[in-house]
Amino acid sequence: MPSEGKRMLTYRIHLIANGLTEANLEGRYIGLTDEPLCPEGVKNLEGILENSEYPKIERLYSSPSLRCRQTASMVYPNNRVRLVEGLAEYDFGVFEGKTMEQLQLLYPNEYPRWLAGENDAAPPMGESNRQFIERILDGFDQMVREMMTEEVHSAALVTHGGIIMTLMALLAYPRKDFSQWVTENGMGFTVLVTPQLWMRDKVMEAYALIPEFYGDVTPEMACTFGVRDTIRLVDARRDSRDGQEDNWQDDPM
Repeated sequence: MPSEGKRMLTYRIHLIANGLTEANLEGRYIGLTDEPLCPEGVKNLEGILENSEYPKIERLYSSPSLRCRQTASMVYPNNRVRLVEGLAEYDFGVFEGKTMEQLQLLYPNEYPRWLAGENDAAPPMGESNRQFIERILDGFDQMVREMMTEEVHSAALVTHGGIIMTLMALLAYPRKDFSQWVTENGMGFTVLVTPQLWMRDKVMEAYALIPEFYGDVTPEMACTFGVRDTIRLVDARRDSRDGQEDNWQDDPM
């Protein structure tokens, strides 16, 4: 670990959600299926890259999933990708590849319990919510500790949207409900980690939305790059944000 004299240093971590896949467009759950970015996802990321600036970094981390590795390489083509196995996507078991509508019909008991976030609820043959949370918290902690040990003060982590939401809901200040940490594909949050607070309390500060868009471009506009004519069959993320104003950056700690 760093010496006592270096413990007040702040580490910046940029959490970025992977680009779009075919399953995203069709509203299907994909976890361990190693699906690549779809053509629309590549175009969407290209549009975001042309109209924004991502933070400069010293190190690039990624979920082992192909879609995350591809996103990482597009956003940071000059950085070598380091994989964090503990930050792989949820193991959805028999829910894998199915839509919400299908799961409501096929698993009328298991699916609602799992969706409600009950700790021990799990898809048949998949991991429980508790196992998922414990795994990603451990994976993220190992990554943060590595940064501190090796004195890497800025890094990006490309991972899955649900993982970012879970990490922010459990670790970030100001405290917000899980649904209020929704991030779009190719976008995310910058968080600040202070070693002393991390080692004592496992907390971090929500600092900024990323990337920073040029001119009049907004994140809402960026969501349409490359997918303007594509029908999104499931977009529950939009529903969760309707009528809500995201002022988390102005909230007191």
